[in-house]
Amino acid sequence: MNILVVDVDGAFRGGLCDLLRRSGYAVRETGDPVEALRLGERPDPPIHLLLTEVLMSRLGGIELAERLSTRHRGLKVLYVSTAMDRFVRRDAIGEAGSVYLQKPFPPEECLRKIFELIGLPAGPAGSSR
Repeated sequence: MNILVVDVDGAFRGGLCDLLRRSGYAVRETGDPVEALRLGERPDPPIHLLLTEVLMSRLGGIELAERLSTRHRGLKVLYVSTAMDRFVRRDAIGEAGSVYLQKPFPPEECLRKIFELIGLPAGPAGSSR
């Protein structure tokens, strides 16, 4: 499974990407949502899951997900944020194929949400993908 992680907080992003790689996922990462669009321009390799901060400058996580989903059919989205701002489109965050996770969160919770999105029962980090 290929995951694209987009978060401006480099320390958070780095720790999360390490966790995901140790759990067996192929991970690409960036702190720039516009760069994320470039990474997702080609449908190959496909992006199966976008893990993105909701509120970012230049391009928010919801718009990023909408734009990437046109090239990556069935894209699942895990939105993360430190605060749900009143301007965030809650309808998009509640769509099928997407879930929200409030920062900070324990690593196991992130993996559980990914299992939930891809339709696997929650299990140990080493379970098959």
